Amino acid sequence: MKLLLSRWAEALGVAGTAGIGLAVFCAAFYLGTIRPGEQRLADLRVEKTRLDRIQAQRAREGGAAGGGTVEERLQGFYNLLANEQLIGELLETIDATARRNGVVLRQGSYRFSWEPGSRSGRYEITYAGQTPYHQARIFLHEVLRDLPMLALDEVSFQRQQATAGATELTARFSILVRRES
Repeated sequence: MKLLLSRWAEALGVAGTAGIGLAVFCAAFYLGTIRPGEQRLADLRVEKTRLDRIQAQRAREGGAAGGGTVEERLQGFYNLLANEQLIGELLETIDATARRNGVVLRQGSYRFSWEPGSRSGRYEITYAGQTPYHQARIFLHEVLRDLPMLALDEVSFQRQQATAGATELTARFSILVRRES
């Protein structure tokens, strides 16, 4: 086998061997980078189509920005807010993200307040936990990525000792919710 390969290399010369090496590299690059990128692009196009359909549906329901009466536009805004029945799912998502990232949420406080005379309310969620700093940063990033309707109002990190591996994390989130009439 070695003899056969050495004869081929000798017959091809330096330029031919380099050309074959370049062709193998290009094939590996295509399969490892270009193909996955094409798949990601196709997935994003499908997601864009889905979001365009949702936006068109909301526009038909009277939520078109810039069109209609003030009352219709206000109703469109309220339609964009989270439903108060979805708060449980939201809390489960935060908890699952914390577990996945190794963040131990020891304490949580929840406060719900309705604005007087309004169809919307504010739900505040405060968590206290303990975790290494980098895991806390990843946790906060993933929560905000997975739940874009959530606002991070306040976050604090506190380390009791300089040599301690864990950091005390306190994070306060809020979300506007609509009241179901």
